Amino acid sequence: MQTNRMSNPETGSLTVLYVSGISNYTGASKSLCCLIDSLPENIKPVVLLETKEGIYDYLSSRGVKCLVYPYQTLLEKPFRKNIKYFLFHPWRFWFVKLFRLDLRCLYNVRKALADEKIDIVHTNMAPVLMGQWLSKMLKIPHVWHIREYLTREHLNARVVIPLSRLKRRINEAEGRIVISNPCREYWELTEHNTWTIWPAVRRKSEACFEKEKAPYILYCSMVLTEGKNVALAIQAFGKSGLSGKGMKMKVVGNATDEYLCYLKKLGEQWGCGDALEFLPRVDDVKPLFEKATAFIMPSVNEGFGRTTAEAMFFGCPVIAYASGGTVDIIKDGETGYLFTTLEECARLMRFVSESDQENVILRAQEFAKKHLSTDEYGEKIVSVYRTVMGAHNPLH
Repeated sequence: MQTNRMSNPETGSLTVLYVSGISNYTGASKSLCCLIDSLPENIKPVVLLETKEGIYDYLSSRGVKCLVYPYQTLLEKPFRKNIKYFLFHPWRFWFVKLFRLDLRCLYNVRKALADEKIDIVHTNMAPVLMGQWLSKMLKIPHVWHIREYLTREHLNARVVIPLSRLKRRINEAEGRIVISNPCREYWELTEHNTWTIWPAVRRKSEACFEKEKAPYILYCSMVLTEGKNVALAIQAFGKSGLSGKGMKMKVVGNATDEYLCYLKKLGEQWGCGDALEFLPRVDDVKPLFEKATAFIMPSVNEGFGRTTAEAMFFGCPVIAYASGGTVDIIKDGETGYLFTTLEECARLMRFVSESDQENVILRAQEFAKKHLSTDEYGEKIVSVYRTVMGAHNPLH
């Protein structure tokens, strides 16, 4: 990711406080970096992070002011509740941590911003209340960016308040940005001041197409979890029979030792164990995508699918599960291929590996450059700020 800011002298300056949610290397945090990189020069970002791990160094290196104060998200790993646990570990309960962390964070942010005029608060994830509280404390508008489905299977965590209550809170925000139309329906967002804006992932100039492909199918994610449906990708690869024809499957992403062991055994059960290659998460995914015969996106509850968009930029045919935000950008047979069963996925793996995919690749690439690039993304976001700020917005 590189800076892509453009001067816009016709509009006034604006300072936006971004609440990151989770600042480690996830799709949401990388999307926040792309958003900030694409902002016009007259927009000043200030970012609230809960830790210096993850994107802190990236943002700081680009001169972005970062405030680092721990605060709570609404996600928590499931644990067994009992009286003994509560008596000896009460600080681990969410509502206790709420008072220990969030009230202190509000105090620290107010103090840190005493000499800074913030015009708008932008929350980067759905399961984060800090942005709403900050907007009320500072008495300024709030934009809530909705990027995910909150299912336990997908997140490997539980939401500590009822989903219906969180939906009501989100609809109370002055503005809402959602990353796909299926995600918008899931959250039951009101029509007023809600915008569907697909995330930007790369500059148009980064698009590439390597015609000579290497013999491997690619699965790529930040983290490998059960909710990402990695098992289905491995099963389909085994069923396709491609491993017997010299094809490999590269599975990229960090995983626990236990889950990695499970995936390796699954490959052995489906007759493709020797053809599987497991790699840790990598920051530069371009070399992997541009040489891959195909990219598999098996996730059922994907809010958008950042890696899907990157595959489109880097000239890699996409085979994806027909659900979630994926269906917004992948049109079956035009910009990629969709499946709903293991058998369909295996058939598509064989088809893509045995046929010329240049037309599909080029159509997908043109779609990505037109709709998913950082070149115009910042202006789309700023237009939301203008509307939310209203007639007294200094941008007018």
